[in-house]
Amino acid sequence: MYRKITLLLVLIGVAIPLQAQEQNEEGGNSPSVEERLNVLEEEIERLRLEKATKQYEGHHGMGPAASEVYHIGEGLSWGGYGEVKYRDYRSKYKTDQTDVHRFILYAGYRFNDWILLNAEIEYEHAGFEEETVAGSTVNSGEVFVEFAYIDLQFTEWAQLALGLNLVPVGITNYRHEPTTFLPSERSQTESNIIPSTWREVGAILHGDIGSFMTYRTGIMTGPRGAKFSESSWIRGGRTKGSKARSEDFAYVLGLDFYPYEGWTVGGAYYMGDSGQREIAEINWTDRLSDPLSGSDTTGLKTALSDIRNNRHKDARVRVHIAEGHLEYDYGPVKMRALLARGWMNERDARA
Repeated sequence: MYRKITLLLVLIGVAIPLQAQEQNEEGGNSPSVEERLNVLEEEIERLRLEKATKQYEGHHGMGPAASEVYHIGEGLSWGGYGEVKYRDYRSKYKTDQTDVHRFILYAGYRFNDWILLNAEIEYEHAGFEEETVAGSTVNSGEVFVEFAYIDLQFTEWAQLALGLNLVPVGITNYRHEPTTFLPSERSQTESNIIPSTWREVGAILHGDIGSFMTYRTGIMTGPRGAKFSESSWIRGGRTKGSKARSEDFAYVLGLDFYPYEGWTVGGAYYMGDSGQREIAEINWTDRLSDPLSGSDTTGLKTALSDIRNNRHKDARVRVHIAEGHLEYDYGPVKMRALLARGWMNERDARA
């Protein structure tokens, strides 16, 4: 009796799941194994294509190749460009020239969803080669780190770049890839007044305020006023992050607004001290003629010169650069305009 009841319960327990499975299959509520495999294959293919597809667009004003690390989910990114120039001079007194002007490698690494490393290494004039000119040895090529920074992306409107940063002034300094500026050479304004490519060590706070404004502001090492010249203004004073004297610092603020589709209106202001304890401030005695200039008292002249040269070298030599720019980029039409002015305190500077 008990065995019959037990056997009956077991048969009922087996029959109920089988009946439920048949009902599900008849009703079509559960996908088949083949359908599940097809969905899985489609998802794998989508992820593979997404990883292989690169986004060629800038980020926060930088060039497309330099922005590659901002478009990946994680891991390593590579980018770069090359620039080869051929010059055919009309003058018969100049020699035509071909030059591998620049070869650039971008390397980036995204550690997680809010920390990344971005760097640019530049080779100029095909690298290094020693040449003998008038009995002296010079290097015809250059290798530099153009920028190398850690970017902490707290939010869309508050991000902090620490390291060797591009100075956020002008248009070309941030976007200096050859495919992003219109002529074959960088403009004179953004080579002399704004000495691109211009980079210094410091911290840049940047971000987007909605879709209508981008800002960049920060503190950086100041340039070296002792390297300024009349012909190239402050260009020779760029430290490039190489054993940069850090007695004086600079401050910068850059803003870009996007009022309409395709339009960018922006500007920047840079103020930095460049004395770096290398320049003595000019006073009234420097305006006078040397009383010993016509004498033969070499010892006294040397002593006076030493006194002047070893005064407290505390001149600030403050540099100011202000610029405004306008861009239109929509469809096949591109237009750019930039106005820049640079000045410094004449009392601090020596002719």
